[in-house]
Amino acid sequence: MTLMATDDAIKLVEKEVYTNRYNFEFLDSFLAHCHDTGEIAREIAEKLSLNSEEAALAGYFHDIGGCFTKDKKCHTFHEIVGARYIESKGVELGIADSQEECDRIAQSLRSHFVVYEQFRMPEYNQWLPGLRDTNPKLLLPSSWNELVIIYAELVNINGKRISFEERIAEIKDRDKKTNNPRFKAVEIAETRLFGIKKDLENALQRGKIDTTKYTVV
Repeated sequence: MTLMATDDAIKLVEKEVYTNRYNFEFLDSFLAHCHDTGEIAREIAEKLSLNSEEAALAGYFHDIGGCFTKDKKCHTFHEIVGARYIESKGVELGIADSQEECDRIAQSLRSHFVVYEQFRMPEYNQWLPGLRDTNPKLLLPSSWNELVIIYAELVNINGKRISFEERIAEIKDRDKKTNNPRFKAVEIAETRLFGIKKDLENALQRGKIDTTKYTVV
């Protein structure tokens, strides 16, 4: 199994982001978030004896779907679009040398944040054409690999690390002020998200994972 080197992964993310730069308001902060999510995912995976290089790649690419979503403002369903990018182009781009490995990385990022709730909300129906064949079960995390990405992405912003609680509060506050329907999705998902936080932090405290609740892929 051969995985893309860190420097090459970062360059690929930068290339796609700059090629699609009109999709983003703040390029530098977006790229910093992708980089930091990858590095945090690597650290967590190492502590839990998971594949740290695979986790890092999933972290670097976790928001890559924002380059290609139909919703240029909020990047709705970027998780699904990003996963499909990895699945369809991962081997060709050298992200991994096997389709199986690319599929695992894709699933690691497909379920992050509140995509499951958004997929079920009528407010987002306008962005569903072309994505309706997605299996909703794949939008709920079932593996430790997915939990790592969810947690890593929610403990950093604008190049700095913050607490999970602070990040959720910041997102809700911003979405409420701008009347973003994601506010409702976050409220629906909040209990689920904090359950993920608890499970992952408990595993980190123990230094090992419990495979009775989540699998390792």
